[in-house]
Amino acid sequence: MEMSICFATNDRYAPHAATLITSIMENKSSEDELSFHFFSDQTTLAIQNVFREMSQKLDFQLTIYEISDDQFADLPVFAGSRTAYFRLAMHRMLPKSLNKILYLDCDMIVMTSLKELYTVNISGYYAAVVASALRVPHLSVDYPYFNSGMILFNLEKYRNENMENHAIQFGCEHHGLLWCADQEILNYIFKGNVVYMPLKWNMMLYKERFEAHWLWGFEKYPYTDEELHEAETSPSIIHYVTVRKPWLADSDHPHREIYWEYARKAPFYEQILHDYNKIKPKLFSKFETLEVPFASFVNYAYGTKSMEQKMDIYLPANKGEINVFLLIHGGSWIGGDKTDYTSLCMRILSKGLCCATMNYRMLKPNVMLDRQPVNYSGMLDDIDNAIVSLKSKLTIEGYSPHKLVLFGASSGGHLALLYGYSRYEQSAIPIAFLVQELGYSDFTDIADFKLYQQRMLLPQLSLLAGQAIDYEDVLNKAEMLKDMSPLYHVKPSVPPTLMRYDTRGELMPLSQGTKLKAALDLAGVRNDLFVYLNYDHGQISQEDSIIRNAYHAKYQEYMDTFL
Repeated sequence: MEMSICFATNDRYAPHAATLITSIMENKSSEDELSFHFFSDQTTLAIQNVFREMSQKLDFQLTIYEISDDQFADLPVFAGSRTAYFRLAMHRMLPKSLNKILYLDCDMIVMTSLKELYTVNISGYYAAVVASALRVPHLSVDYPYFNSGMILFNLEKYRNENMENHAIQFGCEHHGLLWCADQEILNYIFKGNVVYMPLKWNMMLYKERFEAHWLWGFEKYPYTDEELHEAETSPSIIHYVTVRKPWLADSDHPHREIYWEYARKAPFYEQILHDYNKIKPKLFSKFETLEVPFASFVNYAYGTKSMEQKMDIYLPANKGEINVFLLIHGGSWIGGDKTDYTSLCMRILSKGLCCATMNYRMLKPNVMLDRQPVNYSGMLDDIDNAIVSLKSKLTIEGYSPHKLVLFGASSGGHLALLYGYSRYEQSAIPIAFLVQELGYSDFTDIADFKLYQQRMLLPQLSLLAGQAIDYEDVLNKAEMLKDMSPLYHVKPSVPPTLMRYDTRGELMPLSQGTKLKAALDLAGVRNDLFVYLNYDHGQISQEDSIIRNAYHAKYQEYMDTFL
């Protein structure tokens, strides 16, 4: 069976491309005859020669194409380069006799023969792809959104309909809105005219964290929970889409060892291993010049139910009584990571305070409602357990935890508020005050949200609640929604609260902050609300410097007053 496979890479990703090829060749069937098409983004001759030697040793055809990203200069840079756009133009360089080709991202491992995938009938379709449970809000389309890491292209249809020009035009017109480079472009220009393949052909491990968090309604997602289980247990292609690439020293990806199994057999293994040992975990790479002596405990487990139940703890050198910050990341309850707040931890640490940033069990957007591993109550349990474990660890290390500051932003802000208002009395370390930015406060009133936000939020509320929630429940202010809403837990004894929102409110209406402030004022609870004027959902510029400085000054005032 003759199959043509292509990938685009630069010097940085060449070792991982070689690992991918190694996995393909090891798992091919005896009838498979493979041709690889290597689109080079200024890779050195030495690296190209390594691939040529691989082709001779492993017996596959190899063609190397030099391509410059200058032709994509009008499109935004993605992950430090424009290499991702090469697949938009590869049809011009490939042989005209080639009517289809399988494109694979370099951060993949292939576990089976590709024959079943390659022989799928795509006549009349642009491609065969695997759908994703995620989307971005500005891409208003009425079909499942796919991941572009694995695409079986129908080159004949792509050429005949001049799709490259459509792609470039869409990319230029939406330059400032492209979050995932060519992925959004291809989703838009293909308009759903694709064959959706089983999830096992691009297993992205949805239980891992994503950088985009926008849900399709569940009726749009074409895979069942059973198909997800099959893909997780018997993947044909593993796609390491998360920030925890398996070759990084701080990776805890569940399929990390599978990558290394093939890397050890690939020609760049010594280089990958050298980089792995040479480069510190990225947790610390930005902070090597920090002049405050500290100890750290990275990926410290506070629970046993999930790999997500981990936190990073940073301790100053001076032991004894200490105040503690616990940071809760955002990400729509389905994404984000504790390392999002490592920089903030370092700043807090420099003030002689302990700081911890935690992961927690998150919602799984492609898992059926009755099989969700957690709901909002379970997330609060995780915060409970993290605080207990943090207190225990501090005591063991010779510290005496005094008071706790709970901080969160976006969905993390919602959790910080909900825990701080509903469970503050049971916190193992007394809560001094709360800091929350852009957090949800009232789920019983989403009328202020734009239509696409409501479309996104209602399915998430169902997952968060652990039961089906529809718009009627919102209109009737269902008790479950009240229980999930921090606003309905406000009483005179809750901790002081410092808040920040934005006037534009594209992702979080300002009313979520003003209503909460009114409730806290009515209850006589110390609170302060700061509102940035020109930027949305945490994007701050010098234009708001006066307000920002006042917010930071108030932050310090809270620390001086309540700690």
